[in-house]
Amino acid sequence: MQLNELHIDKDEYGLFQSLENTEKLEFLWDVQYTSKEASIMKQVNKLHDRYVSEVHRPPIVVEDLNIGPYKLCITYCENRVRLNSNSLRAIKQFVKKLWSDGYMLYQNNSTNKTVIDVHRYLRVYDILGKGLNFSEN
Repeated sequence: MQLNELHIDKDEYGLFQSLENTEKLEFLWDVQYTSKEASIMKQVNKLHDRYVSEVHRPPIVVEDLNIGPYKLCITYCENRVRLNSNSLRAIKQFVKKLWSDGYMLYQNNSTNKTVIDVHRYLRVYDILGKGLNFSEN
């Protein structure tokens, strides 16, 4: 399609106005060498990635477990687990359980306690990945 043959409707013009200058050039190039519909879909996907991804943050999951007489507070967000308890033994038991379930963990020593970490011990682990379950045998 030649650019002089291009007709942009009212709805398409709203999309065109919301684009940055470089994206407008990319839109026109795509229209010329592919199709107007493909170019519109490409730019809509870019706008979606730019604005919707910023709004949706990964959820933070907080759970409290009782391990014997001790409470273990687990906070999980973005491949990071914060374990907070008055018992190092409870934290170690939970980490051992994660390892046996196949989670590959790396202890993050650069994280400091915050106001929400009310228990004595804090251990923070980065989750590197998940593999097969380990057997104790």
